[in-house]
Amino acid sequence: MTTFFSKKFIILYSLILATIISAVIFPWQKEQSQIVVGEPASYTIISPTSLEYNSELLTNNRRQAAAAAVEDIFVLNPDVRDSQVALLNKQLNNIEKIRSDNISAISVKESAINSLKIKELSNNSISLIVLMSDDEWGMIVDESSNILTKILTGSISSAETENIKKRINTYISSQYAKDNQLIITEFVRSFIQPTLILDQERTTLLKEQAKAMQPVELIIINQGDVIVNQGELVTEENFETLGEIGLLKEGFALTTILSSILKSTLITILFTIFIYFSRPHSLDSLKKLILFSMILISSIGVL
Repeated sequence: MTTFFSKKFIILYSLILATIISAVIFPWQKEQSQIVVGEPASYTIISPTSLEYNSELLTNNRRQAAAAAVEDIFVLNPDVRDSQVALLNKQLNNIEKIRSDNISAISVKESAINSLKIKELSNNSISLIVLMSDDEWGMIVDESSNILTKILTGSISSAETENIKKRINTYISSQYAKDNQLIITEFVRSFIQPTLILDQERTTLLKEQAKAMQPVELIIINQGDVIVNQGELVTEENFETLGEIGLLKEGFALTTILSSILKSTLITILFTIFIYFSRPHSLDSLKKLILFSMILISSIGVL
């Protein structure tokens, strides 16, 4: 019978066995960084090296802040005046047709005017409109259209709209009766709109210029600097720095690799000692030795 009981064979076989055991017990799933933005650091992280890098995060934050500081640019849109005055005149003409109806009852006329949905026109004003003379109505029509045109010719922002509505009475001549002044006020107030619109192109251009003027944020890290202390919340800036240093890369940690090698070496040594002293007859047959090895490797794989 051929014997394989030699030092060279045992050493070679042990190396092969240790390699196979290492492959079996090694955690092949790549390790991920356990550092999460917004979560406390589980340990103090110190920079292992010195580093200078351009912070994309801080540079972007600075540029966004600069862009936000640029106020929106608004320009006067004369189309607002023309469209709103046209809408007012259209409703005034509708009311004129209702008033000129000599067949319908007063209540029917009031309901018809109310159905026009002129938002600021009160029920009391509607009743007065139905009953007033043609001369009075004609003066109200002219005054309402003229005042709305005058107001909307100027620049009115969204913030100023309500204040303008409150001051409409200052545009109305005192020669009108109070009831008629109220009707004119309600008509004009119903069609007041901001005349300033956002100049998106110019605003965007100024914001981009403000961004471009901001310098790149340079971060300098010295070896031994504390990036984040244990228990502190990890910020986006901390996370970026750790990534630049290379502490966030996924892969196999050196300690994991060394641990697998040490474990496999220890198991192989113990197995060799066991075979050598307790089952020496197994060394006189390669088949027996391979069988014992397969049993060992299978057991480790299951565990």
